[in-house]
Amino acid sequence: DFSTWALDIAPNGKFLSMGQQGVVADSVPGSTWKSTYLTVPANAAYYKLDFPDCSNGMAAGGSNITVTIDGGKSWIDKGRADFAASFYSINGMVYPTSTKAYFAVSNGTVYFSADQGTTLDPLYAEPTITMNDITTVGDSIWAIGYTKTTIPTASRTSKIFSSVDNGANWTTYSGFSLGSLAQNLTDIEFPTSLVGYAAGNRDTIYKTVDGGLTWNKLPLPTPGVTPQITYRDMFALDANTVFLVGNGFPRKSIIKTTDGGATWVDISGNILTTGVGNLNTIVMHDVNNGYIG
Repeated sequence: DFSTWALDIAPNGKFLSMGQQGVVADSVPGSTWKSTYLTVPANAAYYKLDFPDCSNGMAAGGSNITVTIDGGKSWIDKGRADFAASFYSINGMVYPTSTKAYFAVSNGTVYFSADQGTTLDPLYAEPTITMNDITTVGDSIWAIGYTKTTIPTASRTSKIFSSVDNGANWTTYSGFSLGSLAQNLTDIEFPTSLVGYAAGNRDTIYKTVDGGLTWNKLPLPTPGVTPQITYRDMFALDANTVFLVGNGFPRKSIIKTTDGGATWVDISGNILTTGVGNLNTIVMHDVNNGYIG
């Protein structure tokens, strides 16, 4: 089976998708989708896709890291056999420049690569945590994770780890709820160095305005509606304009805020009538034009 988990718009305007079983496709506005299926290996699965410029791109997920240096015409396998052997999963990746890539891995470690994923150096480790996602702005890094299932249920919680000096020093925010009803926050976005958003299950979204020193829970987008939504992906156009996609069977949800999360609008529209499966990823070109997968 094929499914789409990762989307990105390259700086040259080409739209790319990647996902399960090595599926790769690209399109320019107004043209049809096409794929050369030159990924290596062909059965790789990807959760994240990022292009820092028109030539360089990286897809990551599971134990797979696959890069392109020619705008997606061909792809180079840099998969991690050691991750596969240890059942580690790359859950988050960000590729801000061609000499900087960061990875959030299920073993509780944040890794850095200066050579497009050939070598990975650990920047920070918290072995009681499953790292879920990572993002950067300039020299600042934020990673988000949730305590492993080996931790007693009463102590399980989400945590955010941040650095303002390229990973030399780290601080931990652990002020989220604890226990069996604690939110598992799986996605983090920082449109600026001060304003950030975090989301996950239980229809929950948090926001910071001080670079992650403190976090506040935003009003529920759909209060009282069940089943609650688990958000799968988030895209922040700017400090106030944020989009999220999520699922809560049989519900599927696409929501938007333009006032920094004070209010939310459901823009799912006719999505339920199109026959799509779960909504896993979103990328927006501007406030009106975007893609979901």
